[in-house]
Amino acid sequence: RRFTGLSPHGVLEDFHSVHLIFAATVTSAHEPRVVEIDGTTDKVAWWPLENVLRPDFAAAQVVRYALTLPDESACIRELM
Repeated sequence: RRFTGLSPHGVLEDFHSVHLIFAATVTSAHEPRVVEIDGTTDKVAWWPLENVLRPDFAAAQVVRYALTLPDESACIRELM
């Protein structure tokens, strides 16, 4: 997706979006968090799958699509 708009600093910029969707298992007691310095991903967050699967959850269409894809980790385990 591409659009022109004001950056968080008030500068007119040409924006391009890249959709990255990660699946992860958190094994420590720490809450997952997004760490970025001086970036533009201010709306990024880790969400539990049970929240994302709710019909009233405001997820991007690309997220709903990704949830229809086969689980790659399950496929890899079957090949081993």
